[in-house]
Amino acid sequence: MKKTVLLGRILCQLPWHAYLLPLSMNLLSALSAILLLGASAWIIASAALHPPLYTLALGITLVRACGIGRAVFRYLDRWLSHRTVFQQLARLRSYVYSQAAQRLPERRAGKDTGEFLYDLTASMDHLRDFYLKILLPPISSLLLTLLALLLLWPISPTAALLCLAAWGAVLLLSLLSAFFSRRQSQAADQRYRSTLLDSLQGLAELQGNASWNTSRQKLDRAAQTLSRTRQQEQLPEALADTGALCCCGVAWVIIFWLLSPLIAQGRLSGIELAVYLLALQSIFAEYQPLPAALRGLPAALNAAGRLLIPPAAAERVSRPVTGQPEGLLSGRHILFSYENALPLFLDLQFTLFPGEKIAIVGESGSGKTTLFHLLTRLWDPDRGNFFLQDKNYEDLPPEKIRAAFSSASQAGYIFSDSLRENFQRLYPAISEECIWTSLQLAQLSGTVQSLPQGLDTPLGEDGCLLSGGQRQRLLLALAFAGQAPMLLLDEPTAGLDRNCAQKIFQVIRQNFPDRTILVITHDLEASVRLDRILELADGRLQEVSLPSSPK
Repeated sequence: MKKTVLLGRILCQLPWHAYLLPLSMNLLSALSAILLLGASAWIIASAALHPPLYTLALGITLVRACGIGRAVFRYLDRWLSHRTVFQQLARLRSYVYSQAAQRLPERRAGKDTGEFLYDLTASMDHLRDFYLKILLPPISSLLLTLLALLLLWPISPTAALLCLAAWGAVLLLSLLSAFFSRRQSQAADQRYRSTLLDSLQGLAELQGNASWNTSRQKLDRAAQTLSRTRQQEQLPEALADTGALCCCGVAWVIIFWLLSPLIAQGRLSGIELAVYLLALQSIFAEYQPLPAALRGLPAALNAAGRLLIPPAAAERVSRPVTGQPEGLLSGRHILFSYENALPLFLDLQFTLFPGEKIAIVGESGSGKTTLFHLLTRLWDPDRGNFFLQDKNYEDLPPEKIRAAFSSASQAGYIFSDSLRENFQRLYPAISEECIWTSLQLAQLSGTVQSLPQGLDTPLGEDGCLLSGGQRQRLLLALAFAGQAPMLLLDEPTAGLDRNCAQKIFQVIRQNFPDRTILVITHDLEASVRLDRILELADGRLQEVSLPSSPK
């Protein structure tokens, strides 16, 4: 039911009258084809009686007009329908991405952000032609059937109802074929894709352990299973197509049998019978796309289900805060857990004062990166409150909160443009001098100066042309270039040698006297250069006392 509701919401991305014009053109194109065949039948049947030539002039003119109108209306139908589809897709993408932005990074344990985005884009591709290829054929064929019902009712109500019954039978066969033939294929296709992805991602390991042949055999079996399943699916699809032809053929023959006696009764002429029969044949031809169109309905419903983006977090429980929040940034009674997992934070509390340089350390999996996401309000805690100065996070827009941080995260993305353009994407008004200063602080200026194109060197997708250490230092340089009052660094020395890591911590300590800096790291030894060290363990933050170290 929810999937059907979302499909309706997708159609409502455009006002109802936006669909009226392309539907009208589609109907006019079909009517032109029906009139063309009916007029042709009238001319041929009338000519068999050898009337004067001038009596056929009206029919000949109608045939020419319908032939031209059919081409014109079909062109307008295609143009207007595709324009509507693209407008609908643009609005759908805007709506879905705005909802998805509130969910990224995905907070469910084990759910990859890339998989989440792939589900969204693939789902929208499935829904792209929903109106044009799935919804339009049944609607237009139904309207044409109702037209045939009105025309046939005065002369034979039974024949009129038979047209409607034929449309209903074709529709029912198409729906049954669509929903019963896709279940096994989707499961087999998913197994094959999973096996293929595992094999590709682990290709180096498989080849290194001489296990590639075994993996390839497993992949071949999955491909063969998918091939057999799809072949089995073709049977109900072929039966649906054949059933549609048979329904239309049988209905046409019965209508012919019902209308033929009316000639002897004087209620219908032979010429009129020929016109009715050929016009009905043209209407029945509009039923033939129904099986193929409705086969896309299950995929569209599944895609709609994937686009039902649930709320990012469970219902929030705000715990009363006693006293005025202190410091520049603080957290009070924070509780957070991933979906279907034990709480990661239990009554977590901390306070950062202006100008402080603080390290947060902890074992792997203790929640250091999760805290990064909470501080920048990519996620909300399940309970508790964060405060920026004396303002509750809940009372501030996310954009204002994030503007208070210059941040570098482990999952930071580097654009494939040049070094200069990566800085300009984040800071459009940045000067070249500021770029070089940031690179120097990140211990990267010498490397950039040695590059053939310097700042204009392309970096490749996600900085793939850089080494791991160079990439990490570039993320730091991008954070250093910001002017926000707080600097938030997630594992800034990951992948760096000991000497470079110590220099980075020395830069953090000495070059930003007025900025509050929070470093999330596992490097306890280098952290002693900062003002305070907080250890994240058992869901709480506790201050660590260490022997003093040279600043």
